[in-house]
Amino acid sequence: MEGKGGPHSRQAGSCRFDFPTGTLLLTEAGSKKRASLYLVQGETALASFDRGALEVLDSSLADFRSALTKETTH
Repeated sequence: MEGKGGPHSRQAGSCRFDFPTGTLLLTEAGSKKRASLYLVQGETALASFDRGALEVLDSSLADFRSALTKETTH
């Protein structure tokens, strides 16, 4: 497959986006091949994907420690 950023084979990645400043190549390392990509419009649509996980870069050290040590039942 030939793209704006040069040749690209299907084995190299699952999805490719060419931009003026470079190329974003999404790959999947898992063997089950269940990757998905969603495009949503607006904060309401985006919020439907929020699973309530900790936002690491916005959390305090205490919140981060608590999340790491919390027991799960899954």
